[in-house]
Amino acid sequence: MPSPAEVYETLQSAVRKRFGERVQVVYVNVDEAVPPEVEAMASRLFLENSWLPVVAIGDEIVCEGVLKLGDVKRALARYGVKEEAEA
Repeated sequence: MPSPAEVYETLQSAVRKRFGERVQVVYVNVDEAVPPEVEAMASRLFLENSWLPVVAIGDEIVCEGVLKLGDVKRALARYGVKEEAEA
């Protein structure tokens, strides 16, 4: 089973390949100090007993437990972000 860091690196690479620098992937270890900008989401994930890992865009939880690039792509499309080949 891949480590959280490996999952992050894989997702970051796939997102960067498809969307370039327009989309930033941020890794947060909820067992450590959480940056203020994601503190509310981290609290929500804890209260909702979310399955880690989680991908969130803004306040929307896109996927949890099993990360699916297709789910991430569809969510980004809802926010108006297109893949580089489509842009």
